[in-house]
Amino acid sequence: MTQASVQLGGLPVWELHFDADGRRRGHDGATALARAAARGEIADLLVFSHCRNNDRAMARAFENRFIEQFAAVASCAGVSRPVGVAVVSWPSMQWPGDQPERDDRASAPVAMQQALHALFADPVQQGAADTALALLRLQPEDHIALERFQGLLSLLAEGPPLEPEDDGKAALLERPAHEAFDAVAALDSRGHGNGFKRLWAGAEHALRLTSYYQMKKRARVIAVEGLAPALTRLLEQPGAPRVHLVGHSAGAQVIAFALRGLERRPVQSMTLMQATFSHFAFAESLPFAPDRAGGLAGLRQRVDGPILVTHSVHDLAVGHDYARASMLGHDGGRPLDARYRWAPMGFDGAQCCEAVGLRLEPAGHDYPFAPGKVFNLDGDDVIRCRRGRGGAHNDIHHPELAWAVLRAAQLA
Repeated sequence: MTQASVQLGGLPVWELHFDADGRRRGHDGATALARAAARGEIADLLVFSHCRNNDRAMARAFENRFIEQFAAVASCAGVSRPVGVAVVSWPSMQWPGDQPERDDRASAPVAMQQALHALFADPVQQGAADTALALLRLQPEDHIALERFQGLLSLLAEGPPLEPEDDGKAALLERPAHEAFDAVAALDSRGHGNGFKRLWAGAEHALRLTSYYQMKKRARVIAVEGLAPALTRLLEQPGAPRVHLVGHSAGAQVIAFALRGLERRPVQSMTLMQATFSHFAFAESLPFAPDRAGGLAGLRQRVDGPILVTHSVHDLAVGHDYARASMLGHDGGRPLDARYRWAPMGFDGAQCCEAVGLRLEPAGHDYPFAPGKVFNLDGDDVIRCRRGRGGAHNDIHHPELAWAVLRAAQLA
């Protein structure tokens, strides 16, 4: 591959492909990107990652729409520097039923099996997922079956733990099965009746939440083992472009945790849109464990410019789904306290890191962005179009967001 795979809105676009272990996959665009940078063809590079790879065509449409919006706002702003875009492609998933563009239902067995097999590559875990789906179809009125289902979740949740601010799966796996699944069902506003019907509805949500934990782990692997080394190689070559990191949903984790591997050359700016990892990630001291720090503590200096974090009350995915399992239990606080303990950044922005609160403003607004600081952008008036279970979680294709990225990058 010797040139960009596509031009969108006048911007060259390359794809960086990684497998589940963070290894570069196939003939991706990394080599062509490096050659273009060496020839001085790009002065600034936008690195974009999101999380919609159940269907590659759907994922590409989502990416293209964001890039075209960015290109249009950049053109209106008179940006003259040559800008390119690198899209991070990684094995991620969205739960069937969370995709408003599709007519999949959360209970559709084929769609669920395909999604879980894409997420859990290990044959043993795939077998556990298949057995769990079979139990969901049968829904036996049997507490032993519920305990077996919980054991399957434990198998699917195996692996290294997440950071303490982000790892709440013990509430699902350590409480008695009927208590855990009843609690999950209780946190769903739709209600599920009583008895075993309610418990199995909670069990299905618990399987969904277990997949979210797996996504968080994989995002960190892709970030540290894949994206960070790729960016390091690019930044260390002569004529390297200024790099601006932009992530959405679980893709924001890939973007943010890549900072762990960028020790020698900083990036210029970072924007995290509706991020699904803990809002305490930048905290030097966790409010519930003062002797511990968040997973990104001390890494802000690896971004020369500002760090932007968008949040919206209309994002039901971060407001409900991503915190639900962790809110089940062990802190003993009021429901609001529990939500604050476990909420992601997309819910209320970065916390306990002296972040500056601003509103997401129309294109052309002169933001008071400053290097080395975190800015929480309230997107309630912009990120508000609710579609599907996730509400406005995917509603990021707006000129206001593109403008904020441009301003953070000092391109406009």
